[in-house]
Amino acid sequence: MPVDPLLLEQLNNQQEYINNKLEERDKKLVESLRAIQETKKEVAATTQNKWWQFWK
Repeated sequence: MPVDPLLLEQLNNQQEYINNKLEERDKKLVESLRAIQETKKEVAATTQNKWWQFWK
């Protein structure tokens, strides 16, 4: 039984769309994680400075 070429094209397009969306989602996730990590570093640096000022 032959496979319909139009069906194959639609499936390929669908798979490409899914792959693109997943890649876009992953990039946004990594960007968010980096922003959170940077914020945590800034908070830690600020907290450390305040800790030293506490003893003065």
